[in-house]
Amino acid sequence: MRDEFNTKSLNPIRNTTLFFFLNRTCFNGLYRVNKAGLFNVPFGRYETPLICDPNTIYADSELLQNVEILTGDYQQTLEKAKGQTFFYFDPPYRPLNNTSSFNDYTKEAFNDLAQRRLKKFCDKVEAAGYMYIFNPEKQI
Repeated sequence: MRDEFNTKSLNPIRNTTLFFFLNRTCFNGLYRVNKAGLFNVPFGRYETPLICDPNTIYADSELLQNVEILTGDYQQTLEKAKGQTFFYFDPPYRPLNNTSSFNDYTKEAFNDLAQRRLKKFCDKVEAAGYMYIFNPEKQI
C-alpha cells in the first residue's frame, strides 16, 4: 500500500484512503518522506488500529469547511493571513545529542539555517499581530 501511495498518480479518493490507512498503521502516525520524496515511515505495532472513525471524519470535515489549507513554502502563508489567522508549527527540532541526529522529515534538510529562517518568519508573524505556537508535545 505504501508503494501504491508513493506512485503519486492516484485519484484523490484512493490517495486519501491510502493516506488514512498509512497514517493509522505506521509508527506513531508520523508522516515523513525520504530524500526522493517517498513516504517511508515503518509499520507501527498496533493489534487493532482504528483506521476509519466516521464520527471524527465528519466532525473534522465540519470544522474544515471554512479553512483554507495551503501548500508550498511557509513564508508565503503570511501574505494570506487576515483576521484571526493562527500559525501552528511542527518542525524537526535540533538533536539533543550526537546520537539523535535525525532532523529530516522531508526531502529537504531542516538544518540550523532552516531553523533561523523559521525564527525570522515567526518574528514577522508576531510583528503583524498574529499568534503562533510550536507543537507543545515536543521537547525543545
